[in-house]
Amino acid sequence: MTRVSGWLVGLGLAAMVSPACAADWQQLALNGGVVSVYAQEIALVPGSAYLMPMGGDLYFWKTGAAGGFALCRVTSAGVVSVLKGDVAEERFSEPGALCVMNGKLYFPARVPDGPIGLWCSDVTSAGTVLVKDDFYVDRELYSLRALTAVGSVLYFNPQDTGYGGDLWKSDGTPQGTVLVKTDVSGGEGGGPESFAAAAGTTFFQAWDWQNGAELWKTDGTASGTQRVKDIASGSNWGSPGLFTPLGGLVYFRAADGNGFDLWKSNGTTAGTTRVHAFGSGWLAGLSEATRIVVSGGKLFFPASGELWVSDGTDGGTVAVETGDEFPVSVPAPRSLTASGGLVYFISNDGGHGEELWCTNGTAAGTRMLKDIRPGGATSLPGNLTDVNGVLYFTADDGVHGLELWRSDGTETGTVLAADVVPGAAGSGVANLTAVGTKLYFSRYQTYLIAPLCVMETAVGSGFDAWAAAAGLTGGDAAAGAVPRGDGVKNLLKYAFNLDPSVADCRTLVPGTGTAGLPCVTRSGSGAGAVLRIEYLRRKNSGLTYRAVQSATLLPGSFSVFSGTPVVTAVGSAWERVVVETPCDPAVTPRLFGRVEVALEP
Repeated sequence: MTRVSGWLVGLGLAAMVSPACAADWQQLALNGGVVSVYAQEIALVPGSAYLMPMGGDLYFWKTGAAGGFALCRVTSAGVVSVLKGDVAEERFSEPGALCVMNGKLYFPARVPDGPIGLWCSDVTSAGTVLVKDDFYVDRELYSLRALTAVGSVLYFNPQDTGYGGDLWKSDGTPQGTVLVKTDVSGGEGGGPESFAAAAGTTFFQAWDWQNGAELWKTDGTASGTQRVKDIASGSNWGSPGLFTPLGGLVYFRAADGNGFDLWKSNGTTAGTTRVHAFGSGWLAGLSEATRIVVSGGKLFFPASGELWVSDGTDGGTVAVETGDEFPVSVPAPRSLTASGGLVYFISNDGGHGEELWCTNGTAAGTRMLKDIRPGGATSLPGNLTDVNGVLYFTADDGVHGLELWRSDGTETGTVLAADVVPGAAGSGVANLTAVGTKLYFSRYQTYLIAPLCVMETAVGSGFDAWAAAAGLTGGDAAAGAVPRGDGVKNLLKYAFNLDPSVADCRTLVPGTGTAGLPCVTRSGSGAGAVLRIEYLRRKNSGLTYRAVQSATLLPGSFSVFSGTPVVTAVGSAWERVVVETPCDPAVTPRLFGRVEVALEP
């Protein structure tokens, strides 16, 4: 009898572990996880700000076919398309970071022979249009800075060859893109920048030579755009930044001449106060901080070479660790990222090099998760990214090079997620961006080419745990591997409840079976004949199952069964699916059925 992929025709079982557009993606089963790499050469614009999730899809900039840059989209099904910029007359130059407002993308860019302008995209080619580029009659702009969505308003700061201190706003229409206030700070200066909203107020920083950089607010009107407080009096610079909303207030760092301290504001002068003073000195206070993160209703940040936590009060602002855990001779804890109830960060205790750490806000709950590169060498951890409570990051263990790792907050759960490019050189993974349960990233190929990659984290995590429990390691733990020599790929065993620890190619017993490959039968006669498939389906796994039929088995000839599936529960983790399709011998002398199992990006 004819066989397909090692299985009897009529069963026709297939494992699909690549995206829906299989021709455009290369599937790599690595370390038990599945990474799909877009096969066409693509040069991503580096920086996570140039990759933007919206509505379950990912939008990004790449080098265009006609030179310049093109705005692209990859859907949750893996379909990659260019929205605009791949033809010469439409190519973009100087593209800026993407910003989302009300289901549309906004960004600054130029087109050939045009000035810098504000663009909008409704994620169609025809709907990717210029909003405005005639901001001034007599000024040539070189950038639109600090594009930030606050509710249904975009704020930004056009920059020319001078300092550029004007505040503009837009509702996404040409007529609604207007100047809010000229020279916000009242003299030759710069900003506004670093917008943040809290308690109905939009805060930002602006500066001039007379008053320095100080805290401002706006309600979108000229009269409502005001300096909140002159934190550093006179021409001294308060330099407020790292704005972090929490509990109706905005928290930030600022300096009043005694180093960078933690401040908070409710939008009034009287309500803008210092939370905690750290003293003066070279590394005092938040001088080395690059972000303030919120976890469990508290603020976490590095200050004076140590990790601190604050409940928003002076007395409740304390060092998580004291002593020599984070010596001042090495960089302060950095890259703080909240994930799964913990705050992860990169630090160096002076003996292990820079490694991944985590904290729950207590001394006992603060620890180095794993000495990824044993000894005093650093593992170069970076790109810390939360994906639904699991931390993904990059690191070099000295064996695999710089690759993708993940952590659940335990030492045993801090593992290599994918060895994308085997060998000590590594893949140079970067630009980690979460979209739902998918993690997109780039890998280094050449100076000009950084292929787009994607990993389905929800399924990968469940599959990895299943493979590990079966004692599968290395290449034997890959989704497409057949470690038991029975012709059944790991993914199929995972999908149909077969035993991964032994050779197992059972077929499901109709009606009662709780494990086995799909059962395909034919019943009835004449016009009443049907082809019937019964199979198990793993619940809440992220896997997709599809019963399909073909009269020829030729590529592209398969279509979905026409009948309505009948689904019944089999315990808490599984369900039984039965579906039929007509197969009148007078119309279709032969008909083949199979179940496709898809692990999509």
